Amino acid sequence: MLKRNGMELGKHTLQMTMPGSYSLKASFRIEPHEDLSQLVLEVRPINWQDLGTPRSLGMFSRGYRMGEEAFFKTEWDVALNLPDIKQKDFLKSIRALFDLMVTFEPYSNTLHFTPFNKLEENKASALDWSDKLVYVGSPQVAVSYRFGDFAQKSWFRYKQDETGGNGDSYLTVDNAQLEREKNMVELPFAASAESGWGIVVPLFSPLESREFDHEVSDIAARNGHGAADRERVLVHNASGDPMVREGWAIYERVKGRYDSTDGWCLRQQEGDFYQAGKGSPRLAVTGGEAQATLRLTRTQAETRPTLRLDFTPISFQVLLPTRYTSLQGVLEKCKGITPYFTLNVQDVQEYDPSIPIWLDQFQGYFYLNQITEFTGEGPTECQLWRL
Repeated sequence: MLKRNGMELGKHTLQMTMPGSYSLKASFRIEPHEDLSQLVLEVRPINWQDLGTPRSLGMFSRGYRMGEEAFFKTEWDVALNLPDIKQKDFLKSIRALFDLMVTFEPYSNTLHFTPFNKLEENKASALDWSDKLVYVGSPQVAVSYRFGDFAQKSWFRYKQDETGGNGDSYLTVDNAQLEREKNMVELPFAASAESGWGIVVPLFSPLESREFDHEVSDIAARNGHGAADRERVLVHNASGDPMVREGWAIYERVKGRYDSTDGWCLRQQEGDFYQAGKGSPRLAVTGGEAQATLRLTRTQAETRPTLRLDFTPISFQVLLPTRYTSLQGVLEKCKGITPYFTLNVQDVQEYDPSIPIWLDQFQGYFYLNQITEFTGEGPTECQLWRL
């Protein structure tokens, strides 16, 4: 018997015809948004005479297993809700979202992620390498006017999904020599569609299982239906219910068990379900405070504060104008040089891409993009881009 706060939620019975060891595997239906923090599973004989007069009553084992949904105060499996990609591809997605520079620390086997925008903030701490600059084979430093593989219009996109929203945007470069337009980034996640109650995350919904006892055309027909307690009614057009986003819905008739104003409890709705493989994984961030209503007893419910999920802060329409400002400046100046420097071991070990390099010879700050094949003997070629 499964109980919460003394209220029976379900019961399974196993008939025992003779003394011995028995095992009973039972599953109980638990509705979304129910509070699982006070669940109690009782295992006991209904009639002790059925056991005869045993010397030992034996042992009862008990426990319950959750399904694929994430319920209040239960564990949520992160791995199952991420796309089937390699770890490095997942990290590449995070780097692309927030324009992060990645460096590897071999001594501690650690990856460091630093926002590209830190370069502007750290100009006051720039390293002066003017005295380290040397000319090898030519009094001129090689200059490049193309940074990476950017086009005149470089798109940053989320994966296309028919149930998703729109999080795409682009950076521009004023250079007619570049390709006119291209997709620079496409994430393995789809953009999330938002509404007043949060975001749609189809992957986290259960598989569709429409179990009902009766079916009617609309809410008015449901209200006039004489369904018995606990019977379920499928409403083909539930648009008359403000809690239903669209399409069909299934209601359970409740009489004194829940604090329902009209005697019906919404159990399922079409917007909660998607065919397998139809919805792509989503990303979201915690937003403002929201309220969640949890059923506690037959007649009591409690509203508790929780956090809503938002997508807008991680849309490229928001991220590119905020997280990519320094990179946009590099693309607009688009001047790279590959000079030689007399570097020592300390220069290389303390390399931090978020600290700019100052050069008197060019009267400017530069982003140190690469140190090429440092040997400790002779000049070392480096690649820098003007900030």
